[in-house]
Amino acid sequence: MRNFVIAALVIFLLYTNSTFRSYTLEGLQSITNFIKELPKEEKIEKDTETILESGSSTY
Repeated sequence: MRNFVIAALVIFLLYTNSTFRSYTLEGLQSITNFIKELPKEEKIEKDTETILESGSSTY
């Protein structure tokens, strides 16, 4: 399914004007950068376990 979406996006971008294409690619790049900056679930769970093991209260 992901490959189909990527292929559709590539075909769509090939047939649009260059200005719209550049704005779309910049937007996709910023979304990609945002996703890369999100914390990973493993790290959050590990931090929670460390806090609980130390005996400190979360309230």
